[in-house]
Amino acid sequence: LLFFFLMIRRPPRSTQSRSSAASDVYKRQAFYFVVFVLIIQLLAGLIIDTFGTLRKEGEERANNLENYCFICGLHRDEFERRITNKSNFAYHIKFEHNLWNYFYYMAYIKSKQTTEYTGLESYVHTKMEIDDISWFPFNKAISIYCLLYTSD
Repeated sequence: LLFFFLMIRRPPRSTQSRSSAASDVYKRQAFYFVVFVLIIQLLAGLIIDTFGTLRKEGEERANNLENYCFICGLHRDEFERRITNKSNFAYHIKFEHNLWNYFYYMAYIKSKQTTEYTGLESYVHTKMEIDDISWFPFNKAISIYCLLYTSD
């Protein structure tokens, strides 16, 4: 719109006739309109692409939360394939590796005096101090462990 007003305001050159000056204005307006439309389309494409990427990342995050145990990292298929009784993935998430139980345990250790720690609490506190999560049971689940070692 600004380009339109700049072109209209500009007086025609003395060497050009009035009709060629008008056609020059229309050509410039058409050029600026095309450039403006292209820039708008480019920005719209970038915005749509960014939102598409954010949606895809959100879906991946939701898929990971739905299909992987947050504590041990085992996939849902490990439980569905090996365990057919009540100890399936939902049971594992709710009772064996409940995220909130780990959170409460960490809060309990932080609120407890260091002189009252047991051996395990002292170990976990030391790991928490250095931001080490090696005390989490990575790739370990009691239901799978029991299934593998008690089937004899």
